[in-house]
Amino acid sequence: MYFCAEAYTLRVAKKLAKERGAFLLVFVLVALLAGWWGISSFVLRASDTLLPSPTPLADNSYRPKEPVVVRHSIVGGVHTYSGSLDIVADCDMLSTGITATGSTRAHIVVSLMVLRSGVCASQTLAPVPFSVSFAGSGDATVIFDGITVQNKKISSSVVETN
Repeated sequence: MYFCAEAYTLRVAKKLAKERGAFLLVFVLVALLAGWWGISSFVLRASDTLLPSPTPLADNSYRPKEPVVVRHSIVGGVHTYSGSLDIVADCDMLSTGITATGSTRAHIVVSLMVLRSGVCASQTLAPVPFSVSFAGSGDATVIFDGITVQNKKISSSVVETN
């Protein structure tokens, strides 16, 4: 009987050692996952704080000097409208786009959006160039319908520069 009790105790000890090893493995995996999650959360929060994504300025917060002078040129069938807009160049970016309506008479509107990338200490305005280009159809007549800044139409004048 003594021999059986010793074998039973040895079997229980081996089973506990296996369970302890499994428990230790689970504990290490949980600790690694928690550490990875903590580090990745910290890095994401830090990047959001340091590099916020640019957002459009409020509609009433920016008024350009009017009229905006726009140069129009046609080279090899490609129409280019270019000019400059005074913005706070240290903090703001200028996003450009173009809207065309019509087929035989293409009405073109140059769309500009001033984007702010954070809090800006300086309010010094500087001219920032813009340029938009498109390939015109051989049959279509292109008509310049103006410029929008922050989705509001502003006065402009066109200078042909061929």
